[in-house]
Amino acid sequence: MLQIELISANLVRLLEFWTANRGADGSPPRRSALDPLALPPAVLPGLILMELHPGPPPGSEEGPGDPWRFHYRLVGTAIVEMFGFDPTGRFLDEIGDTPEIRLNISRLNQAIATGQPHISRSSFMIPSREFMQVERLTLPFLRENGSVGFLLTALSPLDTAP
Repeated sequence: MLQIELISANLVRLLEFWTANRGADGSPPRRSALDPLALPPAVLPGLILMELHPGPPPGSEEGPGDPWRFHYRLVGTAIVEMFGFDPTGRFLDEIGDTPEIRLNISRLNQAIATGQPHISRSSFMIPSREFMQVERLTLPFLRENGSVGFLLTALSPLDTAP
């Protein structure tokens, strides 16, 4: 059961899509179910699709030994505008090592470990702007071999007007 209720109607529709495509046993949907034409059109600019790759072993010179590296396969136009750059084709750990990135990796790992959606709300600094509050929905998708291999994250700005 989700611990936080979604505010964004677009994220609710995306969660409904994910739920409708789950396996009969309740497992996450397969990556093949992820058809952009079947997604709510309003969420497309705010999507991030990451593919999981094994991380370096603990103690190696290549990194801290995190179990996964997250490869940006697709980044929506609203995300690129929000971040001020396009991370498509890069790994998350290549972008930097900040508290925000470590928190994001923790959220991603939770969705992998549970095979369930992960919802969060947070604020972060947008380049050349003030802090932005967003609602984040991360959804795991399975590889054809049945293991979690992809994460679809959608960000939706929250209205912070008084």
